[in-house]
Amino acid sequence: MPISGVRTELICHMTYISNAQQEWPVTKTVKGTAKDHPGIKEKSESTATYVVSTLMDLFSIQNSAIIAKEYKVKITLKLPFPHKNATLELPVVIDKVHYETDDNPPSYWQAMYEEKYKDVSELELKTVTGVNGSFEKHST
Repeated sequence: MPISGVRTELICHMTYISNAQQEWPVTKTVKGTAKDHPGIKEKSESTATYVVSTLMDLFSIQNSAIIAKEYKVKITLKLPFPHKNATLELPVVIDKVHYETDDNPPSYWQAMYEEKYKDVSELELKTVTGVNGSFEKHST
């Protein structure tokens, strides 16, 4: 029996949990992740790699008492009539992406005076310290 097509998509399954342990499940397809792929001929084998893209703001929520947010890759094999399409859902965990940079953030003084001073060497820092209730200005 030939497979007329393969469809991959990312689905989001959210479950809201109340204080009384009542649950409200909501399942939806993530927009922009569904893709159709060519089928497989009868009496043949095929190996394929399917890439399911995700968006930057997607992430799974685990170990929460009030909400659960899970993602699954749904693979649907489209079969000819009179057969029913075969579906497989593979659970995946999507973590937030943490970008690491080699640049350190600017110091407080660089950030506060960036308009006035473009280079740290131009910046003369003045601090105020209290001595016996009186204040003196010191340059560093």
